[in-house]
Amino acid sequence: MAVHIAVAADPASCRLVEDIQLEVWGMTDRAVVPAEQIRAIVHNGGLLLVATDGGSPVGFCYGFVGLEDGEPILCSHMLAVRPHVQGRGVGRELKLAQRRHAAARGFAKITWTFDPLQARNAYLNLHRLGAYARRYYVDHYGDMDDAINRGLPTDRLLAEWPVSGPRVGRRVTIPEGSWLLGAVTIGGSPQPTEPDHTAVAADTVLVAVPDSIDRLRQADPNGPTTWRAAVRTALSSAFASGLTAVDLARGAGDGYSAYVLERVP
Repeated sequence: MAVHIAVAADPASCRLVEDIQLEVWGMTDRAVVPAEQIRAIVHNGGLLLVATDGGSPVGFCYGFVGLEDGEPILCSHMLAVRPHVQGRGVGRELKLAQRRHAAARGFAKITWTFDPLQARNAYLNLHRLGAYARRYYVDHYGDMDDAINRGLPTDRLLAEWPVSGPRVGRRVTIPEGSWLLGAVTIGGSPQPTEPDHTAVAADTVLVAVPDSIDRLRQADPNGPTTWRAAVRTALSSAFASGLTAVDLARGAGDGYSAYVLERVP
């Protein structure tokens, strides 16, 4: 899909971002990042990119300036693609454009948070973009009342993405590794197994995650809560042991994928 991506800072574009937030995430008005704040941030060093197809807006990517160990980084707060064009590469193109603009502005790294149970997002972030994760935040945002997060602790991984270097895209096959958290499929729904904490001693470690937490929620309303606890325990243990999540491998089993964690120098 060919889209046009451009830097935006005008009030109309900032207001458009409000509409896309409501459409994509099913947010309440209270939860929407307001246009006035976005306008103020992009006017003071932040970055808003808007994707259009035939002149019609189909997505955006928005970030602000942050600090890490005293050095400026670009904190990518929101990436959204309208439902009718999802799965066509628009999100990846927005992120790659963000990377180019961040490099031109002198940033060395982009960071953002994402839900570890959203395998589709993890695949984009780790596999297609080549970001990595080594920090786990428990209930990072507290209770959220949008359609995606409602009723579930808002655990997040921190994606870290250097703006230079070759890390764009990863392996195409599932590697051999020790399963820290596996899964079995019962009644069509994946269920986590008991974690094997001895696996953290390996150089390559695998952690299962449902292919679609949304489908799982429909089939088993308690499933997301069970998976939240299991993945939280497994990834926190892996990170504490010096492992880094470097990929998300699809097709690890019936209805589940797997985080791939390695010891990165």
